[in-house]
Amino acid sequence: MNALAKTSDSLIDSVEEGSFEWGLREAKLLGDRQLYEISDTPEAFFADRQLQASIKGILPARPGDRQSIISGLARSLDNDLPKVVLRTDVASFFESIDHAKLKGRIACTRLSPTSKQLINLLLTEMERLVGAPKGLPTGVGLSAKLAELYVTQVDSAIRHRPEVLFYARYVDDIVIVAADNSRHATVEADLASLVSKQLDLLDLKLNPEKQETSRLSEAKMLRRFEFLGYSLSYAGTAGLKVEVTNQRVETLRKRVGRTFDAWDRAEPSNHGRRSLLLDRLRLLTGNTRLANNKRNAMVGIYFSNPHVTDGAIFSGLDRFLQHRARKSHLPAVLKEHIDRLSFVEGFKDRRVYRFTPQRIEQLTKVWREKA
Repeated sequence: MNALAKTSDSLIDSVEEGSFEWGLREAKLLGDRQLYEISDTPEAFFADRQLQASIKGILPARPGDRQSIISGLARSLDNDLPKVVLRTDVASFFESIDHAKLKGRIACTRLSPTSKQLINLLLTEMERLVGAPKGLPTGVGLSAKLAELYVTQVDSAIRHRPEVLFYARYVDDIVIVAADNSRHATVEADLASLVSKQLDLLDLKLNPEKQETSRLSEAKMLRRFEFLGYSLSYAGTAGLKVEVTNQRVETLRKRVGRTFDAWDRAEPSNHGRRSLLLDRLRLLTGNTRLANNKRNAMVGIYFSNPHVTDGAIFSGLDRFLQHRARKSHLPAVLKEHIDRLSFVEGFKDRRVYRFTPQRIEQLTKVWREKA
């Protein structure tokens, strides 16, 4: 019997005997959000992975990834049809999920009795930690799938409304494009009310601080709004404009700055600092393939932002890159190499660089360090 089969049998035996525990506990804080983790036993790891796969198989629709959602959103916006856009999110999504309602949803699925028992055990351990039958443990892989299962009825109810042209939810972020045939003054409020009423059925609430609407004006203008790292606007004959958000640009600026800071701190005798500087800048201005990723996904300045309509948006980053290079007083030969690196060109030409997973970890570590 192989190790996987042994782990599976051990898991089933422990569930039947009533001895299985997830070992759920508090982990680190991410900002002001509490993360959780489960025991590192083979049984807990196996249960988490198997339950994720099982729930994925019963979801009525596969959740869209970031890029496919933006692609559909862009198509729905790139025309002159009267419309209104609602951008909002669910307040404290994972923390607000009601255990009784979730258990009722799970009971109606074709999940096995063992799977249902394992989920109930996780919820029991969560209730013990937080002191209330509410919330899913952020940071545990299974939680994301349970949250999707919990909220699918909201997705279906909104998506099939006759006035809805496009609907997408990415975890707790929601965007709706609806037809504005009536042109009445309350259409934005009506749209928000539609979402709010559906969420109320699950004891979920909208976050009023992150809610914004944009309406196609008589001049065929759609005010800029942000969603999933993109900024979108529409201007009649000029068509749809898609850019990266200011926050995304600022993140890249900080990484450029930290890259040069690391160079400045390194001892001149550290002969590896030259290759670290160049490879960090190549990773920032170019693209690479994630070799250890299931889909061998491409990431980088183009592949992480493929819907940007004009790469010139990155010209400011090129100017900042050259400014930081001058500030660090680099050797002439090294400066020549850096002069050939460009965010604009990396986007336009889809420049690709090859890095091992170990090298990527080494290169990106400095960007994650606290300032």
